[in-house]
Amino acid sequence: MKVQTKIALTLMHYLFLSTGHASIEELKIAYNQVPNPPYNMGNHSSTLPGISIELIRKATEEVGIKASFTAVPWKRALAVLKESSVDAVMDASFNSSRAEFGIYPMQDGKLDASKRTNRQTYYLYTLKGKEPSFTDSIFAVTRGYSIIANLQAKGVSEDRLIETTGSAASLSMLYAKRIDAIADLAVNIEPLLIDFKNTIRIEPELKTKEYFLIYSMEFYKLKESTARKIWDKISALRDSNFGTSLIKKYNKG
Repeated sequence: MKVQTKIALTLMHYLFLSTGHASIEELKIAYNQVPNPPYNMGNHSSTLPGISIELIRKATEEVGIKASFTAVPWKRALAVLKESSVDAVMDASFNSSRAEFGIYPMQDGKLDASKRTNRQTYYLYTLKGKEPSFTDSIFAVTRGYSIIANLQAKGVSEDRLIETTGSAASLSMLYAKRIDAIADLAVNIEPLLIDFKNTIRIEPELKTKEYFLIYSMEFYKLKESTARKIWDKISALRDSNFGTSLIKKYNKG
């Protein structure tokens, strides 16, 4: 009897350990290796990884799971999401082609902007004295950015769109007169303009977009409840004192 009791207690002990381990979930997140200050500073291991990374870490922590981050080229991030090799991609704006393999927060069939990680604005940039045209000019855009579809909708043909590795590469092409204009996020390109003083921003804005944590089809199918809880936490934290403190922290930095 004592032996049976000991065996039973041992089994219960290992069952408890196994259950406890299984409850520790991990959300594997890919993000763009090109910095997008202040939301993505290019290094999730640094003391200032970026507002979006800190926001997502806090949200997942409050849901009870761990977020792990991997920096890769943007197109690669989308590819591994499509393969479900990662669970999520950080700071993705909406477009219909991504929505075929990535899950966005929706409400009544529409994109739920309240669940965004942040909101950013695209502008056109060119050299002083130039007036780019959607029907004739050559444009540079960071590879994989969703604004490409918007430019094409405005009449920019594929042969007049050059995809680059980032804002600095686009500016170098502009100054080498290989292109006529750049379509880029203001937060990405404008910190670089101190070294490219002959660049001007064309008003009005080209497009303002919300950016989201989006999930792979497989992760959302298996963990829909968890996925929605994280979105809810992101929304609440972004508009809370925590979110305000992050903005102040990075403005100060």
